Amino acid sequence: MSKNQKKLFCIECGKSLEKDEIINGLCIDCYRKFYSLFDVKDTDIDICRRCFSFRHRNKWITVKTSDLTEVVQQILKVKSSFLTEKHGKVEISFENIEFERKSVEDTITAVVRVVGIGKPIPKVPVYKEVKNLKLNLHFTLCQKCAQFTREYFEAIIQLRGEPEHVDEALNITLNIIDNIFNKRKMDEKAFVTKIKKTRGGIDIYFGSNRIARMVAYQLRDELGAKIIETRKIVSKDRQTSKNVYKQTFSVRLLPFKKGDILEINETAFLVLDDIPSRGKLRSFNIISGKEENIPVKNLWKEDIKILARENIEKFMVASVSKNYVTLMNLRDYSPLEISKDDIPFKISEGEEVEAIKIKGKLYLLPKVMKKK
Repeated sequence: MSKNQKKLFCIECGKSLEKDEIINGLCIDCYRKFYSLFDVKDTDIDICRRCFSFRHRNKWITVKTSDLTEVVQQILKVKSSFLTEKHGKVEISFENIEFERKSVEDTITAVVRVVGIGKPIPKVPVYKEVKNLKLNLHFTLCQKCAQFTREYFEAIIQLRGEPEHVDEALNITLNIIDNIFNKRKMDEKAFVTKIKKTRGGIDIYFGSNRIARMVAYQLRDELGAKIIETRKIVSKDRQTSKNVYKQTFSVRLLPFKKGDILEINETAFLVLDDIPSRGKLRSFNIISGKEENIPVKNLWKEDIKILARENIEKFMVASVSKNYVTLMNLRDYSPLEISKDDIPFKISEGEEVEAIKIKGKLYLLPKVMKKK
């Protein structure tokens, strides 16, 4: 340093400095004491004690875990821009989450180590700064869980039909509900309050009328169910003064079961399944001898008849030749010979078969097997 050049000193600690080392009258160490790379904003967070979703900007954010550390990590991911204030060009990362219970009931504080790397102004070299951020986690109930715990519901789906049909339809209904809920994760009313067995079938209580309607009409399309809608006024909205309704969707399953014989447009069909699939019921056309899928929309017509089981006769296959089959009626043991061309499926000697007479002609019925 030349004799004519004045010495420069840090105004805080008095350290001797070169001209290019001084920043706002301070050495780099003192500068870092007075000018931070970032500030942290300790924050209160509402967390649902039941589903662990958290509130962000007046909305509840769904999480897929009950591990509190993972929940806090998701909170940091969503709220990161709200939790720190940067001064300059700084990269922020969150590390080392620890918990401490506060004296306030239902509150836990998550202490998060926040690391910032950067520099507040171009003249300053890059440096690292570490601070602790406190997230005060207040455990409460989200709107969805609060409604669920008090058994809130807007609509009921009533599954009605033969007991074995209702049980099978319930499994299908639950799969439909899961698929719809997965697509509507942000819907706070996407929940089922309860499932209740009744004398007539099963009742499913929904938090959302809209979702209950979607489920009911998907059951109509898939199972051929008949939907009857009813609703009643239960209260009045205080803010809008509009009536509040509870909706009921009566889902009536087809009154046919596997093994029934239906008469449709003067043709007889043997029902092969209890429950339709993809809007069609698997059946066997007794007249043509071929398997057919009947659209369920055709199965609620008034002119469809269920033929009485008393019309069905049982036979024993006495013998099978190249062209003929000899049957023995198990009611009176009388023999009957029919052409093999009239039997559209394989039969063997000693086998017991069923048959029905339609317009004077005897038709053998295939055994009703489970759907493959």
